[in-house]
Amino acid sequence: MNLSNLEEIDELRQVSFGERECFLHKEHRWILPIIFYNQQEKILPHPCTLVTFDAHHDTLDPTCSCNEDILRIKKAGITFDEIVHLCQEKLSKRNDDWIKVGMKLGLIDDAVIFWAEEGKNNENLKNLKEYKDQLGSIHKIKLLRFLNAELESQGDLIDISRLEDLSELWDILGWQFNSQFSFLQDGRKILLDFDLDYFMVRWRGYHFPWPDEVFKKEFRSSSKYQSDSLWTGKDFLNGLMDKAALLTIAREPKFCGGNKKANQVLDKVNQFLFDNKLLI
Repeated sequence: MNLSNLEEIDELRQVSFGERECFLHKEHRWILPIIFYNQQEKILPHPCTLVTFDAHHDTLDPTCSCNEDILRIKKAGITFDEIVHLCQEKLSKRNDDWIKVGMKLGLIDDAVIFWAEEGKNNENLKNLKEYKDQLGSIHKIKLLRFLNAELESQGDLIDISRLEDLSELWDILGWQFNSQFSFLQDGRKILLDFDLDYFMVRWRGYHFPWPDEVFKKEFRSSSKYQSDSLWTGKDFLNGLMDKAALLTIAREPKFCGGNKKANQVLDKVNQFLFDNKLLI
């Protein structure tokens, strides 16, 4: 089991962000061997809770052929090399089915996906709330809008009038309201993941990195609707980072308009989300 194999396959690089483990790589599906490795090293819980920021929800069902391989791998015993082979040969090259594959392999339990705002109006996704794997285990899948929108009035992270409906999501995140909003200090650790295409504007086939104005609005502006302590997107993200045992960043240049634009986005993400503390 050697992560160095992924350096050539997926341009994997281990980068520094304080005391946290952080991996930068190219295509999102290759997160699976990264997860497996870090679970074997006891860095990441097994299975782990996934919190991800992505322009795509990546929860399509794997193919029948992929499912057959997963059953075979699980029966024989999961290995790093088998997961690498699965990513090479069976997972979608569009990187849109890896979350359910991770659940089927027992690497991921629940997933919270910060996704495009229009996702909530997609009829095909309204019932995407949980997923039953081949062993009958139930995995919760929570699709959210942009982080700043969910911290505004009636957002899923702020609307205490819907607390009963939102309790499952808040439990997964370790988020609570007790006269003010805060993260539970329960010691639970998560996998915090970013796909750089989340930070792109797409228009008629063009891809533009978010301008600074958008980053500031999404992560630096607080909601006037919150009670007492005002949480910005950056405050909430910092809370997630405190809970993260592992950080992963997928560059996804083909969905960012090429390597140059992916690198531009990475620089902005480092500035606005990581306070330029991500040493690349």
